[in-house]
Amino acid sequence: MEHTDHLNDRELYILLLDDILLEEMAFQSGEMNLACHIDLIGSGSDEDNYIYLKYYADEDDRTLWIKEFPDESIPGRERLPFDRDCRLPKPDPGENFDVH
Repeated sequence: MEHTDHLNDRELYILLLDDILLEEMAFQSGEMNLACHIDLIGSGSDEDNYIYLKYYADEDDRTLWIKEFPDESIPGRERLPFDRDCRLPKPDPGENFDVH
């Protein structure tokens, strides 16, 4: 899971229970190792793009966004209110995962 640092614990918990964990996911059986990747702002929606630009995008990404979408205004950059992502479990890079 990534891009959770803009949410407080309660907001993340509600999002997980009411939305994300209700989505059906197909897992294949067999000897293949699988990893599930959940990006909380990866939908490409206007709201997710706004959150990305406000909290996660660095200056290079913000500059590129302005060049690609000159008619759109972007939010001012704000510091992430929480620091959770760095402590979330990550797949072991030494394992062979098929990421979907």
